[in-house]
Amino acid sequence: MRRSAAPADGSALAPPAAWISRGILLAGLLLAFAVRVRLLDLPLERDEGEYAYAGQLILAGQVPYGEMDNMKLPGTYYAYALVMAVFGQTARGIHLGLALWTTGSALLLFAIGRRLLGPLAGAVAAASFAILSASLSVFGLAGHATHFVVLPALAGCWLILWPGKRDRLALVLAGLAFGVAFLMKQQAAALMLFGLLFVLWTSRAGGARRAVTRGALFSLGAMAPYAALCAYLAAAGVFGNFWFWTVTYAREYVSAISLSEAPAILLDQAARAIGVNAPIWVIAAAGAVLLFARHHDRDAKVFLAGLAIFSFLAVCPGFYFRPHYFIVLLPAVGLFAGAGVAALSPRREGVTRVGSAGFAWGIAAVLAMGLAVVWQRAPFFEWDTTRISRARYWTNPFPESVEIARYIADHSSPADRIAVLGSEPQICFYANRRSATRYVYAYALMEPHPHAGALQDQVIREIEASRPLFAVFVNVTTSWLARPASDRRIQRWMDAYLPAHYDVVGVVEIPQDGPARSVWGPEAAHTRTTEPSVVLVLRRKD
Repeated sequence: MRRSAAPADGSALAPPAAWISRGILLAGLLLAFAVRVRLLDLPLERDEGEYAYAGQLILAGQVPYGEMDNMKLPGTYYAYALVMAVFGQTARGIHLGLALWTTGSALLLFAIGRRLLGPLAGAVAAASFAILSASLSVFGLAGHATHFVVLPALAGCWLILWPGKRDRLALVLAGLAFGVAFLMKQQAAALMLFGLLFVLWTSRAGGARRAVTRGALFSLGAMAPYAALCAYLAAAGVFGNFWFWTVTYAREYVSAISLSEAPAILLDQAARAIGVNAPIWVIAAAGAVLLFARHHDRDAKVFLAGLAIFSFLAVCPGFYFRPHYFIVLLPAVGLFAGAGVAALSPRREGVTRVGSAGFAWGIAAVLAMGLAVVWQRAPFFEWDTTRISRARYWTNPFPESVEIARYIADHSSPADRIAVLGSEPQICFYANRRSATRYVYAYALMEPHPHAGALQDQVIREIEASRPLFAVFVNVTTSWLARPASDRRIQRWMDAYLPAHYDVVGVVEIPQDGPARSVWGPEAAHTRTTEPSVVLVLRRKD
């Protein structure tokens, strides 16, 4: 019987097995892509709103940290700008770009899994990742920065596994890829460190000089994107602002939760992140045990163990452990889900053949994926976008932001500014109107850090100076996240300033169940609200 060409790790698949591998890969990728395409019109949530608004400013010629401030590095802003330049400045265009981005991540994971563990294991890894990363349990349908971390990080992983004579160029390119992942979100620094350590591990046979040279090449590439960004922002005159938000304030943000609180938060949030995908995680856990007990390739085991450990470390900064943070851990989970194939496959005369035990593992993994899909068939195949938003984000005004922004756009000119008093930057994006203040989140104003009072004073000054035509007050608890110790001066200012200078022209009530209720025009000023979650749209009197 003829054999198909052997992959880089020496494993081989007969033609029927090769078709099985391709079938698993295509089924997983097409399923996840189809789910994302069905839900392209899913309303943007607030993190997406931030990235989309920042990308919109970039496309208009603005520099990051010039008109909008946030503690995140701007890589995801530029990724959104690229996606919107290609597919349009709409939620639909953003989610189409995300669908293609995550598909690219899954294909890279297949290439890595194929190289380390064989084609069937790589297919299981990629299919598992595609399903996991689309799940509501990790907010997977939203374009979070963690999605944008994964693709360049996996490109870096693939390059540090590069065989051949041009490995020096591959090392520089690998460093560049990890450096780009870091620009997407600071937590990717852990993945960058993993890449460096694995490069040093694979250089051990050549002596200290070779290890230092290879490590230096990787590090040079890894530092280049951040160094270029700093130089660009310094030339644009915004470096001080950039440094305050991404270093000074970020340091305060990640130190708010104590180490003693971390275990309880981790257990709670990990359970949420795993959720209905527990069968895949169980298969992955079993695959990890088999891999380290039975697999022959020490470098593969070091790679997978390192990727898992440092991916988990990327979830940990600040000890918030929010479900979408776990997206960076999903490639390691997918690889472990496929690892059982390689661990159970016999190896004779230096060649691995997928035997009956390996195929049985592949079948078990497919059944686990199928069970996870069945358990979330309602959001995947049945619910509309509003119901999905409500199920995942409760009474946050994400679906309502579209109507609010449309009203503002219809009753203003592109030169008018708006003030969103809350954490709903998606309203600025949908309306295509500039914010009256550079702070698009109320969170930073309510957090118990020493900068809160000064930031609130600045917001007040900016709004009073710019006299925005519209103000949007988001009276939703999760849009402010005020604490007992929060500085409330901005709320006292709103109580006096808004009635004196603005009239209510829109009221949007958001009940726990059922559709939102909206009133627009003069009668909005006389509407009595009965729901705890309300958005008020106000127009300047003068």
